[in-house]
Amino acid sequence: MVHLQNKLWILLALLVLCYTWADEQSKETPPEIKIQQWLEQFNKANPQEKSAFVTELMKARRETLATLELGLAHTDTKIKLATIEILGHLGSDASPLFPTLTKTALQDAQAEVRTVATKMALRIDPNAMQTFRTAALQSSIAGVRLAGVDALALSQSKDAKTILTLVQVETKDKDANIQNAAKKALDDLAEAAMPGLFSLVQHSDAAVRASSRARIVKLDDKALLYLLNMLKHSDLNVRKLAIEVLGDMPKQIEAIAEPLFQTAFKDRVNSVQNAAINALVRLGKSALPFLKKTLQGPDWQARVLCLKILGNMGKTAEPLSADVVAAFKDPNELVKAEAQRAYAKISGISQDSQTQLDKLIADLRNPNPIVRREAIKALTNLGPQAGPAVPALASLLEKAQTGDLETQRALVQALGKIGKPAMPVLSNAALKNPNYLIRSDVVTLLGTIGGPEAIPVLMQAMSDVQWRVRKNAVDALAKILDAKTAPQVFVGLQSSDPNVRQATAELLGLLGKKASAAKPQLQTLATKDASILVRNAAKAALQKIP
Repeated sequence: MVHLQNKLWILLALLVLCYTWADEQSKETPPEIKIQQWLEQFNKANPQEKSAFVTELMKARRETLATLELGLAHTDTKIKLATIEILGHLGSDASPLFPTLTKTALQDAQAEVRTVATKMALRIDPNAMQTFRTAALQSSIAGVRLAGVDALALSQSKDAKTILTLVQVETKDKDANIQNAAKKALDDLAEAAMPGLFSLVQHSDAAVRASSRARIVKLDDKALLYLLNMLKHSDLNVRKLAIEVLGDMPKQIEAIAEPLFQTAFKDRVNSVQNAAINALVRLGKSALPFLKKTLQGPDWQARVLCLKILGNMGKTAEPLSADVVAAFKDPNELVKAEAQRAYAKISGISQDSQTQLDKLIADLRNPNPIVRREAIKALTNLGPQAGPAVPALASLLEKAQTGDLETQRALVQALGKIGKPAMPVLSNAALKNPNYLIRSDVVTLLGTIGGPEAIPVLMQAMSDVQWRVRKNAVDALAKILDAKTAPQVFVGLQSSDPNVRQATAELLGLLGKKASAAKPQLQTLATKDASILVRNAAKAALQKIP
C-alpha cells in the first residue's frame, strides 16, 4: 500500500508542477492533505489547463501510465475518478491501460466509477464495445453481465452487433434483473434500433428471430416508416423481409394494406408479389375492409388480385362471400373466373362439388320446369357451398314474382340456406317482392342469417302494409338486436306511421332490459299517442322492461 501511495504521489506531484503552485514547503505537508489539495486543484482546472497537464504528463509516459494503473486500483473513490478522467484526456495514448480500465468499468463496486470508466473506455478504444458485449453475454458473474449491459446502454450504440447482444441477453439470460436491463436498453433506443432489429429477423436462432419481430411489432408507428421504406429497397430479399414483418402488424392495417397490395400488384419479382399476398392473407379479417373497397374499384386487374387474396384466406374471407358472389356478374371474364375459384376456396367446395355445382347452375336455366325444380332442391341441400348459384337463383326469383308461389318459396329457401352471399337478393325481396307471403318468409330468414347488417332492412320492413310482414320483422329484429344495437330502432317510436310506432313498441317489449333507454319515449307514447293501438303496445312494452 505504501508503494502504491508513493507512486500516486509522483503522479500528483507532476500535476502540482503544471499548475506552478508546489514549492519546497509543500513537502512538509502530510501526504493525505497533499492528495486532497491536488484533487481540488485538478477539479478546479478548466479543460485547456487539464489538457496542458496531460501533455506534461506524457513527457514521462512510462512512469505516468504505471502511476495511473496504480490510481485505478486505489481504494479512494476520488483518486480513481481523477485517474480515469486523466486516462480519458490521454485518449489512445492510454490504450496500454485499456484492459485495466474496462475491468474497472465492469467490476468496480462503485456505480459512479463504473459509469465514468465505461465512458472513458469507449472514448479511448472502439474495441471496448466488443469487450462489453462479451461480458454481457459470456461472463459467469451476474454482476459483470449486468455491468456489460449497462455499458452497452450507456454507449447508445445502434450497430447490429450491439442490438443482437441486447436481444440475446433479453431472451436468454436467466437473471431477471439482467433481462430487464437489456429490455430497458432496447426500449430506450426505440426506433433507432430498427435497422439492427430488422437484420435479426432472419437470424439463425429462432428465439432471436421471434424476439426481434415481436419488438418491431411493438414499436408500431416507430417501425412503420422504416418498413414501408424497405418495400422500395433494390434488394428483393430486403423487400420480402419487410413484407413478412408487416404481415405481423394488423393494428397498422390502414397504413400497410395499400402498400402491401401495391407491392403484390406491381413488383416485378414473383416471389416478392407472393410474399405480399401472403402477408395480406396473414392479416386476415383486418384486411377485409380494404379488400372489399378494392373489389368494388374500377381496375379489373386489381379485382382479380383481390379475389385471389380472398380465395387464399379461405373461411377467413366468409364475411365478403356476398361480394365474391356479386363478382360472378363482373363484366370482365377473368374477374368472373377468379371469383368462382375464390368462392370455391372460401366455402370449401371440392373439385367434384364444383363440377356438380356448375351442372346445377346450368339446370336452373333449363326450359323444363321439372329440371329447374330438382336443381333448386339440390342447391338447397348444398347450402353455403351453392353460393355461385345466387345470381341464377335471383334471376329465377325475379321472373317468378307474379307466378308460382311454391317455386318462389323454394327459391327463397335455397337462398336462405346459402346464407350471407344471398343477403343482397333476400334484402331486395324483403322490401320489393309483390307477394306479402314471400316478404314475410324473407324477413324471418333475415333474422336467422342476417346479423347486424340486416337491421336497416328489417326496420324498413316494420312499415310494411301487411301486419304479418311487420310482425315477422319485429320477431327477426328481436333475435338480432342486443344492448349495443337496440338504440338503432328507437327512431321508429317517432315515425309518422302508427304501424311503425306500434311495431317498434312491440319490439322493445320483446327486447326487455336491452331497451331500457327507450322507457321515457314509451311512457310518452303510452299516455299521449293518438292511436290506441300504439298506446296499448307502449304500455305492454313498459311492463316487460325492468
